[in-house]
Amino acid sequence: MKFAVLERKLNMEIPEIAKRDLKKAIEFYRKFHWGEEFKNITKVNIEIPKVMTNLGHLIALVYLSPKAGKKDYFIHVFKPPFPILAGSKDPDRLWILGGFFKIEEEGIIK
Repeated sequence: MKFAVLERKLNMEIPEIAKRDLKKAIEFYRKFHWGEEFKNITKVNIEIPKVMTNLGHLIALVYLSPKAGKKDYFIHVFKPPFPILAGSKDPDRLWILGGFFKIEEEGIIK
């Protein structure tokens, strides 16, 4: 990845530690998306809220993701201990907290 191009796009200098983390994230993306090249980086400012509302246990997760050149649905049913689905206001966001799973190249592992 050419960080100078990315720095111009984001209008900021990327610290060396962040460059190392970005390289790892891009490599993880390639493995998770079965070899697809990473095409777009978007700057996102996320502030973790001080207060969240416990919405209950997350039993399953369904998402649409492009892999191997086509979009497909992926379904993951969690095992105990289930993650907590939490919500926050201002801004409205959902958060997945805890649980027993790993995120590997082949997807979410139970």
